[in-house]
Amino acid sequence: MNRSWNLLVALAAVLCYASVLTGPFLWDDRVLILENSYLKGAQPAWAPFMTDFARMALAEWEVTPFYRPLTLLSFRLDALVWGFTPLGFHLTNLLAHVGCSLAVMHLGNRLFDAPRAGLAAGLLFAVHPVHTESVSWISGRTDVLACLFGLGALLLALRGTAASAIGSALALALALMAKESTVVIPLLTAAALMLRRSPRSDAIRVLGLQVLALGTVLALRHQALQGLVPTLDLAGGLGHRLLLAPRFFAEYLGLLAMPFWLSVERHLALQAVPPLGVAAGWLVALAFAALLAWTARKAPVVCFSLAWIPLALIPVLNLVPLPQPLAERFLYLPSVGFCLLLAVLLANRHARILALIVLVWGAATVARNQVWNDEGRFWQAAVTARPESQAARLALGIHHLENGRLDQAEVHLVEAVRLAPRVASGYHYLAQLRLAQRRLDGAEQAYREGIAARARPEELLYRQFGNLAESTGDLPTALERYLAGPPSAALEYNAGVVLGKLQRWDEAALRFERALELDPFRHQARYNLLVALLESADQARSQGDLAGARKRYQYVLQKGRQHPEVQARAAQGLAETSP
Repeated sequence: MNRSWNLLVALAAVLCYASVLTGPFLWDDRVLILENSYLKGAQPAWAPFMTDFARMALAEWEVTPFYRPLTLLSFRLDALVWGFTPLGFHLTNLLAHVGCSLAVMHLGNRLFDAPRAGLAAGLLFAVHPVHTESVSWISGRTDVLACLFGLGALLLALRGTAASAIGSALALALALMAKESTVVIPLLTAAALMLRRSPRSDAIRVLGLQVLALGTVLALRHQALQGLVPTLDLAGGLGHRLLLAPRFFAEYLGLLAMPFWLSVERHLALQAVPPLGVAAGWLVALAFAALLAWTARKAPVVCFSLAWIPLALIPVLNLVPLPQPLAERFLYLPSVGFCLLLAVLLANRHARILALIVLVWGAATVARNQVWNDEGRFWQAAVTARPESQAARLALGIHHLENGRLDQAEVHLVEAVRLAPRVASGYHYLAQLRLAQRRLDGAEQAYREGIAARARPEELLYRQFGNLAESTGDLPTALERYLAGPPSAALEYNAGVVLGKLQRWDEAALRFERALELDPFRHQARYNLLVALLESADQARSQGDLAGARKRYQYVLQKGRQHPEVQARAAQGLAETSP
C-alpha cells in the first residue's frame, strides 16, 4: 500500500476540520471541562474509574450515569498540557479523527484485499459531514475515542496471533471505557473473522479474550454506577421502544446517505412519530433485512458492510432508554460500515462518482464547521433548525445575556420557560436576566415561579434563590431557603457556609457532614467541616468545656492529614487544653 495514501486520508480530515481548531468551548463543554474540578487536579487521576462520568462534572445536577473514565482522563491530560484553552482540546479531537480515518482505510484493505477500496473508505470517513458533532464538539470526543480503540481492537483481531488477540482485548477495554456503545465490537469482530474465514481456533481465542475484557469493564461499571444501565423512563415501555426502533434506524440511514440539514436537536423530530412514520420505518427495516439476506450469498463483502450498520446501531436505537434518543454523534461508529459499502461499490468502476461524493461531503463538512466555530452562530442555527427546542432557546438566550444583549436574551429565555415550564434552568437564567436589568423583585419572582411549578432539578432553584438572599446580606433568609429544598449536597454545603457566617459552628459542621454523606467527592465540604470543628472547639474552650474542645481537636488532628495548617492549629489547641 502506498504510504502517500495515509497522508492523503490524513490531509482530507485536517482540511475539513482545520477551521474548528480556533473554535470555542461549546454546549456541555462548559460543565464537562471548564467547570470540572477533576480536570483542575482536585481529585486523583484514577477517580473517574471509580465513579460515573457525569457525576465527576455535574455533581449538583440530576444526571444520567455513564462510565467513561478514559474520556475524562484524556480531558485532564489536555488541561495539563494546554491549560484551559480550546485549541489543544480541539487538536486532540482532530488527531483522534485522523487516526480513525486511517484505521478505516486499513480495515478496508484487510477485509477486501483491495487497496483502492480501503483508500476510498478512509477518505469517505474522513470527510463525512455527520461526523462534525463528534469531532468539532470537544465533548463529542467520547465517540471518536471509542471508535479509535474499537477499530484498533478489530484490526488486531484480524492479525490472528496470540499477542494480537491480547492487544485486541486491551483495545476493546479502552474503547468501552471511552463510551459504552462499543459493546458491539465483539459482534463486529465475529462478522469480520467470518468474512476472512479465519481459523476457528484463532476466532475462539480472540473472541474469548474480548468477552473477558467486556466482562471486566462491565464489572467495573457495575461497581462504579451500582448498576449496568441507567434507570430511565423517558421513552415509554420496552414494547413502545421496540415499535419505534425501526423508525430510528430509518432516520439514521437517511443521515448516512444524505448528511445535510444537520442539527444538534435532531431528536425533537421523533418526539411524536405518527403511525405512518412508524410503518415507514418498519418497511425500511424489512427491506434492509431482505437486502442483507440477498447479499449474504451473492456478495459477502457487501453483506458485511451492510450488516455493520445495524450491528453498530444496536446500542443507540433507544432499546435501552437514552436521555437524548437520537443524535448525529451516535453515527460515528455505524458510519464505518456505510463508508466501506460505498467504497466497495464505487472504488473500482465508478471512481468519478466516488470523487464527487468526497468533494461534496468535504465541502458540506467545511460549511457545517463554520457553525461550530462560533457560539452565537451555533445556537442561532440550532434555533433556526428547531424553534421548538427549549435547550437551544435557553442556550441562545444565555449567549445573548453574557454578551449584554438583554432584549434579545429576554425573547429566548421567556420562550424557553414557555416551552418547558418544568425545567429549572429556564427560571434560573430568567432570574439572572432580571438581575442584569436591575430588577431584584423580578429575579425573586422567577425563582418563586419555578419552585411553584416544581421545575427540575428543584435543588438548583432553591440553591440560587438562597444565593440571591445571601448576596444581599440577608443570611437568615438564605439559610431558610437552602433548608427548604430537597436533600442535596449543594444545599447542605451552602447551609453550612451560612451557619459558619452566623457563628453557629456546631450546626455548620453537621451540615458539612450531611453534604459529604450525599456527595463524598465534595472535597471543599470536607475542609470546611474541619474548619467548623476547629471554630466549634475554640467556642467550647472559651465557654470552659475543655473536654468537648479536646474531642474536637483530636478529631481534626486525625482527619486533617491533607491540610497541614489545620492540623497545626488542632495540635496547638489540643496542647493548650490538655490537663
